[in-house]
Amino acid sequence: VAVNTERRFFALMSHEIRTPLAGLLGFLELLQMTDMTEAQSDYIKPMTSAAHALKTVIDDILDHSKLREGKFVLCPEVINIRENIRSCLSLFQAPLQRKGVALDLCIDPEIPAEVLVDARRVQQILSNLLSNALK
Repeated sequence: VAVNTERRFFALMSHEIRTPLAGLLGFLELLQMTDMTEAQSDYIKPMTSAAHALKTVIDDILDHSKLREGKFVLCPEVINIRENIRSCLSLFQAPLQRKGVALDLCIDPEIPAEVLVDARRVQQILSNLLSNALK
């Protein structure tokens, strides 16, 4: 009974949280297609990245039940790892500035630009590491 209740809860939360978040992401995308000042453009990019990161967190929470049931699947894809890392770091610029911390990114040129990974998991790991480092 408890397992079924948990599944129903996750299914309901999935719908209730994802629906407004999808709307937010849609409006952010529309906003990016308008004429903006450079400062506005600089603000909208991390906002969009943060909204995508929130969606990933929500998806991760919902994947918890899949993991417990042994049905969790990685989704490998070829990505530009440098851009993936830069995107993740951009989410932490404001908290870094508030704490007076400088973060420099230096990626070894020997690391290939394109790699086969689960991009969501890479983002999750980097976000967790940076979040914990800021605490």
